[in-house]
Amino acid sequence: MQSAPVAALLLYLCLLACVLSDAARLPLASKTKKKSSEGSIHLDHACGNWAAEYTELHRAILAGEKPPRYAVAMAASGLSDGLTGAATVFLYALVTGRAFKWHMQNSNHGHLWEGYAQPHVNWTWAADISPPAWPFKDQDNSALYLRLLNEVRNNDTQEAESWFHHKDLRVLGEGYDTVYVWCNRGETWDLFSNPYLKEMLRAWGMRPETAFGCALNYLLDLPDEVKEHYSDALQALQDREVLKIGVQIRTGDATLDKQKELNLTDFDSFFQCAQEVEDTRAMAYPGGVLWYLVTDSLSLRHQAEQVYGDKLLVPRAGVVVGHVAKGSHAVKGVDEKAILQSAALENWLLGMVDVHIITSASGFGRTAAFRSLNWGSLYTIDYAPGRPPRQRKCGILDYDHLEVAAHTFSRI
Repeated sequence: MQSAPVAALLLYLCLLACVLSDAARLPLASKTKKKSSEGSIHLDHACGNWAAEYTELHRAILAGEKPPRYAVAMAASGLSDGLTGAATVFLYALVTGRAFKWHMQNSNHGHLWEGYAQPHVNWTWAADISPPAWPFKDQDNSALYLRLLNEVRNNDTQEAESWFHHKDLRVLGEGYDTVYVWCNRGETWDLFSNPYLKEMLRAWGMRPETAFGCALNYLLDLPDEVKEHYSDALQALQDREVLKIGVQIRTGDATLDKQKELNLTDFDSFFQCAQEVEDTRAMAYPGGVLWYLVTDSLSLRHQAEQVYGDKLLVPRAGVVVGHVAKGSHAVKGVDEKAILQSAALENWLLGMVDVHIITSASGFGRTAAFRSLNWGSLYTIDYAPGRPPRQRKCGILDYDHLEVAAHTFSRI
């Protein structure tokens, strides 16, 4: 016969297990898990255990089996801003039990679904329904509208931030079918400091250093036709015996508009960093070293190919350099779809390398670096148009700390 203290301990452990189980359960999720109609989940084990249940919840909402509850990310500015906002809004959808949807805000962005495949859930916002423009107005009060913008530091953005930082985000939007979030400011890292969400996120196996990348890897993939067309580049970047070093140089919108001639030697800081990374890490990779260059400057691409030769990977066929939000004045007759697809491809490939050397005043390299789920492998070069890039140490222990990188520029 068990003693009273032992019986009490067993009862406590049972109750604790029930509490932890409830904490890990997604909002509005059914008690019986079903196999997702979207297919099996392909996600890194570091991402946790939430994906299958959320996939089923998303499917049920879209099928009308559950009440219509949506969180719509309205992309602002370019692709990296769109990715940053989408990851933040997706985590909001996850903790509130809403189906995530994604829409580019301006008509000249092209359609996101033309640049990406959707491996697990259908996040396409109906092409014939345009999200409202700011200031938002709603006649029947069925939707809530939020702004979380990096360049607009007003009361709207600060109020939205407070929900992610220290308020109970789970209740934001209660009573509304749809929550629109015009967002290009990342809050995925700070969400893990929210006292209402810390235990829930931990129970799902989520971590601040991987949440951003896991969200994008869950939502996105390259279309099959793109994978086939760029199979050589994909194969090269998947070789685990080769050290892949990504170099991202953002020279500014002026370059995208006019493609003026630039001098490669003015950007030596990036390539010196890459060489130091190679010198201190290559011995662990028997297959050799590959540098992958991403830049908005066509002249830098051409010069780098001449200087670094076969060591440099620069996909060319079909790649169109332009700003997703602004098009390209340099490439006449090219539609926005081609620009979007090229930007999506290059960002995706950059997320496949082992080490990232990125431009400080740009979100393009940072989003790719965090999507890679790597750690101890990010080096930011302090550079913005109008001043020369600063040199830095790029030894094996000189990498950027992810928490600092997550709060740089438009954040993560």
